[in-house]
Amino acid sequence: MKLTKVKKLLAFTLAAGLMMSSMTAFAAPYTGKDGTTGEVETGSNKDHYYGPEPNITTAVESWWTDRSGTTYKWDRANSQWVLISSGSGSSGSSHKTTAEKEAQEAFEQKREAEEGGFGNVGNMLDAGNRDMSSAEWNNNAVLNTPGMDLSLPVSVGQGSVVIGGEKTNITPTIEKADAAFVDSINREKDGILLNLFHVSYPSTDDAEITFDLPGLNGGNNIVVYQYINGVWTEVEMKEVRDGHVTLHMQGDGVVAFMLEPLEYGISDLMPDGKVALKPSEIISSVVVIEEQPVEPPVEVPEEQPDKDKKDDKADAPAEEQPVIKKITHWACCCGADFTDKNSYKQHALEGMRKGENHGSWHNWTEEVEVYE
Repeated sequence: MKLTKVKKLLAFTLAAGLMMSSMTAFAAPYTGKDGTTGEVETGSNKDHYYGPEPNITTAVESWWTDRSGTTYKWDRANSQWVLISSGSGSSGSSHKTTAEKEAQEAFEQKREAEEGGFGNVGNMLDAGNRDMSSAEWNNNAVLNTPGMDLSLPVSVGQGSVVIGGEKTNITPTIEKADAAFVDSINREKDGILLNLFHVSYPSTDDAEITFDLPGLNGGNNIVVYQYINGVWTEVEMKEVRDGHVTLHMQGDGVVAFMLEPLEYGISDLMPDGKVALKPSEIISSVVVIEEQPVEPPVEVPEEQPDKDKKDDKADAPAEEQPVIKKITHWACCCGADFTDKNSYKQHALEGMRKGENHGSWHNWTEEVEVYE
C-alpha cells in the first residue's frame, strides 16, 4: 500500500516537472534581417523576438516586438507579420543587459547618422555641437545664419588658401557665429548683410582665402568686415568675381560680407530709367524770352484801418503749413524700387539665391510735402 502511494507520488512529480519544463522560456541572441542582433525567448510552443525584424525559419508560433515596443504576430498562412499592439517609444525589452542596451543605442545613432547624411556618428555629433546641418557639415558651409531670416550661402573648400604666394592644401573651417554679431554689424554698418560666420585656418601667417558665394555678381559692390578687438575692420579684397571673393586674412575671426550702395553721378540713370540732364544740358534747354517794356506800377493809397471794425483775421485759425519729408529709396539694378530697406534686402537675397543679379543698388532721396 505504501509502495503504491510512493509510485503515484513519483509519477505526479515527474509529470509536473515535464509540464514546468515545457513552460520554461530560454533567452538567446539572434541576428535580424538588417544584420543587427536582438534577443529571442524560445519556448516549446512559442518564440518571442525582441529587436530587429527576424528571419522566421521555424514552424512554431512567433511573436516580434521591435525597438519602439510595437508587437507583431507571425501569420504562418500568409507569411507576414500582423500588428498586435503599437509601441510607446520604449525599447520593448526591459530585460536587456546594459551592454545590449548600449549596443542598441549605438545602432540607432548609426542609423540616424546615415539617414541624416552625416556618414558616421562622430560627424553627426560634431555637427550637432556646432548647430550645423548635414549639408553644411559635408560642404564646409554656412547656409542658415543665426539672427538672419535669409542669407547668401557661403562655403570654402580644400586648396582655397594661398600663403606666401604658394597654393596650399589647407582647408579653412567655417562655423556659425552668435546672433549677437549680426545685431552688432547691422547697428554699425548701413549695408545689406549677405552672411556672417567664423573662419579659422591652421596657420599663423597671413593668408589669401577664396570663399564661394553662389549668386554673387562680380559687379556687385561688396565690402567685407572682420571683428577685431571689438571693432568691425574692413578686410582687404584681392579679387571679386561671379560667385567668389578672395580675401587677405590676417588671422581667425568673425567675418561679415555686405553689399554697399553704388555711387551714381548726375548723368547716371534716375529711378524711372531716364537719364538725368547734365548741368550744361539744363542751361541749354531753358527758353529765353525777350524783355518787354514794363509800365511803372500805379500807386494805390493805403487803406486806413477802421478802429471801430472788428479784426476777423485775428480770430481766424492759422493756416496749416506743409512739412517737407525726406523718403529714402533703395533702387535695385533690375528696376525695382523700395522705400523700406528690409524689403529690398529680401528681394535681393531671394533673387541672388536663384542666380539672379539683384545685388547692385543705390539710394536716392525723395522730398514730399506732408501735412501733420
